[in-house]
Amino acid sequence: MGPVSNGLRGADAFSSMRGGVGGVPLVGNVTGVYRVRVLKRPFASLGVAIEGGVNTQQALPRIIAIQPEGAAFQTARDQLRVGQLIREVDGRSLAGLPHETAAKVIAEQFARKDRNEMLLIVMDQNLTAAEKRRTRMSGPQQQM
Repeated sequence: MGPVSNGLRGADAFSSMRGGVGGVPLVGNVTGVYRVRVLKRPFASLGVAIEGGVNTQQALPRIIAIQPEGAAFQTARDQLRVGQLIREVDGRSLAGLPHETAAKVIAEQFARKDRNEMLLIVMDQNLTAAEKRRTRMSGPQQQM
């Protein structure tokens, strides 16, 4: 397992994830799993754009952009990177969810007023040049 962000320890390595998610193979190789805490206040948005979901060529949501004014950049810029896959949000798995549902789960968790932070489990992934081209052109995209 790769480093665990924000000083947290003991995250599972999700070694079973290397073969796929919910029976859908992942594109490329998973190289690290990280816990990332994102502080929600005083930010109006999470500030990430994602692509992917089980109904696309990318089984898990992938971060395709991080906006400088959003919570993700302002509070977790050293831990979140474009290209990472989002495995879980606040303990809720995104595996097996279509793009629209995964985007809705992420947005709803950010909008919750009863918590000041959200916990993401993200994974790094090594892609070949062909896989990078294919994922750039595939599937729906959503900004939150």
